[in-house]
Amino acid sequence: MRSLFIALSAVVISPGLMAEEGPFNASATARAATVAQACDIAFEQAEAQALADFEAAFIAEQHPTAKRIELRERNDERLPADANNQVGCRVEARFAAVAVSDDDTNAHPNLDGRIETIDGVYHAECSNADQGAACKRRIETQAASDLRAQLQRDNPQLLNGYRLEFDGFEGEQSFTYQNSRVSLSMDGRFYYKLNKTGFGPTTPPPSTQGDLRIERKHKDSGFDNLDFTLFYTWDGNDAADPGDLALSTNRWGLGLWVNNRIGVSSFWGEERPGFANSNHHVRRDNSYYDVFGVGIGYRLFDSRDLNIENSLYYVDAEPFSTTLDNGRDYEAEDYVQANINIKTNADSGPNVGWMFTWKLRSDLSDYNSLSGGWYVEWQF
Repeated sequence: MRSLFIALSAVVISPGLMAEEGPFNASATARAATVAQACDIAFEQAEAQALADFEAAFIAEQHPTAKRIELRERNDERLPADANNQVGCRVEARFAAVAVSDDDTNAHPNLDGRIETIDGVYHAECSNADQGAACKRRIETQAASDLRAQLQRDNPQLLNGYRLEFDGFEGEQSFTYQNSRVSLSMDGRFYYKLNKTGFGPTTPPPSTQGDLRIERKHKDSGFDNLDFTLFYTWDGNDAADPGDLALSTNRWGLGLWVNNRIGVSSFWGEERPGFANSNHHVRRDNSYYDVFGVGIGYRLFDSRDLNIENSLYYVDAEPFSTTLDNGRDYEAEDYVQANINIKTNADSGPNVGWMFTWKLRSDLSDYNSLSGGWYVEWQF
């Protein structure tokens, strides 16, 4: 992410550059919920101002050579927050007009009329109910800005000469009214048509409503992310009905989750048999044996705060047999295990939870199959 507190300069060299005219200097100031948003809005306004000056000069010149404007220098300056806690940004930019050769024109595909989409969740608040339409326009403009940045990620000049025109929305939108304020949320897919303008890079400048605040979460198409987890579980299984067999475990494991939803994992560790005495306390055997498990899982909520993971494992146990203190014979066998894990779910860093475990063995009588224990992990 670019620094917002130091001067930035960018030089774009066009392969079809023949001559430069200008400069076309422009500046603008905007306010928003974050400095990044304010600087983006201010730059769009400065760009639109420079483009208007360029268009006027180009039309007056009536020169037959096609031209466009290119960014030469940009300076961003952070401004203090106002009474509404809106931070500000002032952008000063310098553009130059360059001639475009036939080779340069042919290097850019004709995208006129093409429909592009972006998925996202956007939220805007207005000072009174009469500005509900302004909230909607601001969200549409912000989504257009995000879409332009997304399309130009690999080729900054791709959309030079094209305007993004709002062409529809599919999804959920809701208005919330409180006192004299209105809040609009739009969650879904935004459609835009590329309209060839014949001039430099353009995006409709946003409304200058000073009391408008915008928050947004961007949802990329495709995978949200891949989560890798390193985890440890301790299931002491300390209590059971008198005389019941109880299995205690401690295990390390690795997991891989796609889109914060579907996952696969494996674990390895130790398992100890024991039995519950008349006080319901489990007396574990001094010996133990190794187990290894592989399984699949599903995260119930698409949340980054708290989640419930449901997993099903096949557990392979090494050959082992023993006689417990109460005279009961025990022999290890492979089995199926089901888990419900209630845990925190930060996208990176430590998480903790409590895991309920069902060790599903049908060959045992007087057996405590359900137990619970602590779960800790580091998620990447």
